[in-house]
Amino acid sequence: MMSNRVEITEKAWAEKKDFTLIELLIVIAIIAILAAMLLPALSKARERANTVKCLSNEKQAGVGTSMYLGDNLDFFMPYQLTKSQTGLTNGRVWAEMLSDAKYVNRAIFACPSLKSPKGQTNYTPSGMTYTGYGYNHYNLGSNMAVITSDKNTAKMSQLRHPSIGYMVMDTNQGLGSNLGSFCVLDFESSNPAKNGRPDPRHGGGVNILYVDGHAGYKKVSIGKPYQDLTARIGDSYYPDQWRCGR
Repeated sequence: MMSNRVEITEKAWAEKKDFTLIELLIVIAIIAILAAMLLPALSKARERANTVKCLSNEKQAGVGTSMYLGDNLDFFMPYQLTKSQTGLTNGRVWAEMLSDAKYVNRAIFACPSLKSPKGQTNYTPSGMTYTGYGYNHYNLGSNMAVITSDKNTAKMSQLRHPSIGYMVMDTNQGLGSNLGSFCVLDFESSNPAKNGRPDPRHGGGVNILYVDGHAGYKKVSIGKPYQDLTARIGDSYYPDQWRCGR
C-alpha cells in the first residue's frame, strides 16, 4: 500500500516538474521588469562612486601640490614644459611634475567617468595631455591671463583668495567630448568645441580642487558652465575664482 502511494506521488511530481511555455514567459517578464527597475539605481550608485573617487583624486593632487610648493619656494607648477625644456623624450604637463617627483601616483590623474582611464595617463610627445583634470594655467601655471607672453607661475603668497580660487577641475576637449584636457580655460569661448571646457560629467556637476587644498562638488549648466563658475556682482562677473586674487 505504501509502495503504491510513493509511485503515485512520484508520477504526479513527474507530471508537474516541467514549466509550460506560458509559465516560462511570465518568469522572463518578471525578471525583465526587475532588471529595468534595478539598472537605473545601479547606474546612479556607480556614478556616485565615480564622483567620490574623482574627488579623492583631486584632493590627492592638492596634497602633492602642497609638497611641490614647499620644495619650490612657494611657486606653482608650470602648466607645461617642452621636451627641450625637460631634456626628456617627451614634454611634461603640470600633473607629471607632481607624479615624476613622486609627490603623487600617476594613476590619480585618470577620472573614472571618462573613457579609457589608461589613455588619460599615457605619455604623448607633449606630455600627459589627456588627463581629465584641467589646471588653471592662465592664472596659476602662468600669468597669461594678464600678459599673453608671461609664463611666470603664481606664488602662493601672492594669492589673496585661495579658499575660492580654482586650481583644478573636471575638464574636457569641448562640449560633448569624452576626452580629458590638462588645462581649463578661464573664459567662455565662442566655440563650444574649444579644448579646455569645464566638464559637468558627474551628474551635471564638476569636482573642483581649490587653491587652499580643499575640494568640492558644484552643479553647473552643461551649456553655460562659466555662468555658474564665475560669481556675479550686479551686471559684472567677478573673476577672482579664476584669478585667485593674484
